[in-house]
Parts: sequence; structure tokens; C-alpha cells
Amino acid sequence: MRILIVGDSVGGLAAARDLGANGWTVGLACARRWGLIGLSRHVDAWHEVYPPFGDLDPFVAAINAAVAAKEYDLLLGVGEAEVLALSAVRARLKAQVPYTDHTNVLRGIDKLSLHDEALAAGLATPRTEIATPEVLDSFSLPVAVKARLHWVPGAEHRRVDAVVAHSREDALDRAAAMREQGAEPLYQEFVSGRVLHFVAVCARGGDVVTTACHETTRLGASGSGQSARAVTVAADPKLAEGVQRFLANLDWFGMADLQFWLQDDGEALLTDFNGRIYGALALPVAAGWNGTDAWGRLAMGQAVELPPAPAGVRYHSMEGELRQAVARRRPGEAVGCLVHAAATHHPVWQTRDPMPGLGYIADKVRRLVSGEMDLSGR
Repeated sequence: MRILIVGDSVGGLAAARDLGANGWTVGLACARRWGLIGLSRHVDAWHEVYPPFGDLDPFVAAINAAVAAKEYDLLLGVGEAEVLALSAVRARLKAQVPYTDHTNVLRGIDKLSLHDEALAAGLATPRTEIATPEVLDSFSLPVAVKARLHWVPGAEHRRVDAVVAHSREDALDRAAAMREQGAEPLYQEFVSGRVLHFVAVCARGGDVVTTACHETTRLGASGSGQSARAVTVAADPKLAEGVQRFLANLDWFGMADLQFWLQDDGEALLTDFNGRIYGALALPVAAGWNGTDAWGRLAMGQAVELPPAPAGVRYHSMEGELRQAVARRRPGEAVGCLVHAAATHHPVWQTRDPMPGLGYIADKVRRLVSGEMDLSGR
């Protein structure tokens, strides 16, 4: 079984490790050979494929050349641009793109239709509207400003990230900036609380085969839901029923990460849907949950039995937390961060596969010395 991971990311590294440890021959398609995934001992081959920005013909040709060279069976994208590009041009590709049909891919990833689909499945979600000055006046501040799609096939821009605006002027400026980048901005009711990632792998037809849930115990520097610390938890049965309805309505196939914000009254608000290899995948993989392997085997027509990820496994993406402690000159926090890291799983470092971690550290040192990165995390 041969699989090509398209793009390079922390989540993609976890997927490569999961797949390689379970017997897959893993290839990497990206612009840079020695990034994160390319340093892993689980990667068999690298293919020079540039991100799918602008005209997609070179992207299609490069992917097909990689497939011809190594006879890959499946293609998996690590980011929204890669997923949407692979999905949009799947009829022109010479290996299987293991997602639901493109219309349903868009229904899940499009943040405006996501809102409607969530409500139809009985899941709570914050109010979300197309960004206009009149709509903004009906929102309380602060307000989240999000691109309806972080990227669309044919767009020249890279990912358009969400921001939180604390004033009317800032919200209008942020929306205008997104439009200048070619994205359609949305305003979404700002929510806070504890972040829960509900991860599911679906068979064809949207039937959930296996799940992994993890709760963020400390947010990263961005505050957007990215985890600095997290722990695996058992799935809430009622929430699981709503997730199953949601994914079945989308006719989803493969892995999906649903991000909820847990309120004090117990309500879970769905704010984001990652129909891709998401960033914190290393946590359930560390817990023994081989979700990417299950996805691939389902795509190859094999039966899959994988229990839910066990509760109580801890994760620590320490970089942002450590930067904040150093920037605030709080050595006690830095020491606590390092102590916590000793008993947790890191998204990049792994003793059995050390080269990505060493490369990651070397790149951060280089960027810090060159001035490309400061201690505040920018």
C-alpha cells in the first residue's frame, strides 16, 4: 500500500509516522525536501510539488509524475489548499483522492454552510454571517472575523487566517483586508471556554468507524483553539450522536476534526471543521489511535476495527508557551513548561524518529538568530 502526502505540516508528520509504522510506503510531495515530514525515517521518497496556487495545471502534472514514479494508491492533503485542490481536480489525477465528492467537501469546509449543516444536525454553533457593516452592527464586540474558505482553487493567495477584532473599525478593516486577498469574510459570534477536538474517521456514507477526543487544557499563543497543552478524553455520547448526524448529512469519508468550545453550562459550540490532516493529530497517534491508517485502509476497501482513543494521554506543544514565559521574564513559568513537557507527547519530537525534531529546533534557532522570529511568537 502506497500513499503520497501532499504538503508539509506538523499534522502531516504525525500522519506519516502513523502510516509508516503500520506498513505503508509513504511519499512526500512538497516544495522543500528537508522540512518536517521529509526528515522522518518513515518517508520513502520526496517529490518536488509546489503549492497549488494560481493555475492548477502544474500541480496536476507534478502530482501525476510522482504517482507514475512510485505507483501511489492514495493522495492525502495536509492543508486546506491541498485538500481543496486535490478534491477539485481528482478526475485528472492518477491516484485515488479519498474524500467525499467535491460538493460535500465544500459543504463541510465552507464556514457559512458549516453553520447551517451544524444546526441541521442538532449541533450548537455561534451565529455566523457574511461580513457587512450593517451585519457588524448587530454583533457584540469582540467579534471573530473568518474567511468563508481559507483558500479556493485557482487563488493566488496563501491561507487566510481568522482574527478576533475588538473594535468596529478593526472588524471592518480585517474584513476589507480579507477581500483584498480574494477571500469572502464572515463575522462570527466570539466564544470562549474550553476547546474540545472531536476527531472521527468515517466509512463511505458518513458512518463513523472510530473516534478520538481531546480537550485543550491550555491554549497556545494565538488563542484561536490551537493547543499548548491537551489531554485525550472520552467522547460524550450525546455529542457523538450529533457528530454522527452531521457527518452522515455530509456523506463524509475519511478523517474529520470538529472543533468545539465547551461552555460553562456544558453546551458545546461547533466553530471549525477540519476536513484534512489536522495540526494536533500527534496526540491521538501517541495514544495508540491509528486514525490515518484506518482512513487509508477504508479507502483501499479493507475492513477496519479501531477502538476509540484511550483517555488520559497528555500532549504538549511547548514552543508558544515557552516563548511567552521568556518574553514575560517569568522563569518559574518556563521551568513549569519544561517539567510538564517531560511527561507528555510532543507534536514533533519523537525518540524513535528524532530527525524532524532536531531539524525543527535548528530551524527555530536559525530564525531567532536571523531576526525572522521574536519571542512573542510572531
